[in-house]
Amino acid sequence: MRLLGHGCLALALLLASCSPAAPSSTPVPTMATGSIPVKTVLSQTESTRLRNLGAGCYPGTQKADLSLIARGLQASEMDLRHWAYLAVEKLCDCTDLLDPTFVVSIFPQLLEETRSEDAEASEFASRAVEALVRHADLLTPEQIVSAYEKAQLNLQSKDYEYARRGINLLDELIPRLESHEQEEAIGLLLDIFAEWQPSNQLQWDEYERELARGSAKQRFLHQAIETLRRNCEHMQNKAQVLVAYDWLAVAYETGKLDCRVLPSFAGLVTRLPSVERQEAFGWIVAGVSAESCWYSETSGVFRLANYASDALLFLAPVLDKDELAQALNAIKAQEWNETEAEVFEKTRQALQERLVESAKGAVPGHGLHPAGGRHLTISTRRLS
Repeated sequence: MRLLGHGCLALALLLASCSPAAPSSTPVPTMATGSIPVKTVLSQTESTRLRNLGAGCYPGTQKADLSLIARGLQASEMDLRHWAYLAVEKLCDCTDLLDPTFVVSIFPQLLEETRSEDAEASEFASRAVEALVRHADLLTPEQIVSAYEKAQLNLQSKDYEYARRGINLLDELIPRLESHEQEEAIGLLLDIFAEWQPSNQLQWDEYERELARGSAKQRFLHQAIETLRRNCEHMQNKAQVLVAYDWLAVAYETGKLDCRVLPSFAGLVTRLPSVERQEAFGWIVAGVSAESCWYSETSGVFRLANYASDALLFLAPVLDKDELAQALNAIKAQEWNETEAEVFEKTRQALQERLVESAKGAVPGHGLHPAGGRHLTISTRRLS
């Protein structure tokens, strides 16, 4: 059994290096509504189309809809502004329709509204900003910094619903922040995890069931844990890596976290000391045969996936010969049906190709994105 004392040592290393202080509490966000001009009146036809765009049930989105959405953001009715925020979120799935001029014109209002006293306006504007941040080419570095500042402000709120929105935005921002800002953001998440871990006595499945009737604080803590888990690959500070791994490992070993943590271990592996690397890799390989590692992606169409497969695919370029052999043997030993075997096929091929390269003397690579982008991003339920 892993000893919690090791976590204390790692925490001491972290505090001695760069962990930022926890933000001080501030009042619930406020916004002077008058700072945003709202005077546009839409026709019934325009209002109906805007609602359809916001609901995502209008497949024929056109360039002309950009003008409608921009006008909707200035609508005199708050309800229509809500739909306009949602329409921006849906529009990000059609990035070929977006242009920098449009984004520049709407972004300040969206950012300001993430702090709105109107809870729905804050929620929907935050979702729109998250969607824009998710597409790195849509925003300038200056806009990313502005979004990070707003996320921090919401995180400092005494209202946990606003703090949760700050965490959700931080989740999308971390991969796009400068290294010092990433380090600061990870430090905030580790502070939150340090609060949650000793206070939680539930197994992960029990904990998630409690969320259905839980408090805003519980939903905030849950989202913070998921954000930390999803962004392990972006940790560069060695002290933070050690603390994150130790806390995640303790939680996984005691059942406080489930198999979703395996891709998180993969994100940390190359920066772990030898003993911890072997331990983390051992858990990932063991996950190949664990029924609990299967999941379905939540994209609207059922697609079977596996956390151990995700982790091994991510790690394939950096594994040595012994690790490759362990992973391939674990996959080969399974008696899966055709659908299950297909889930691991891409992973198996990546491992086999890396094994061939290593036989030729090629050293493990350093780029951990074989499929491009944020490979370890796993589809999970976002708490709204």
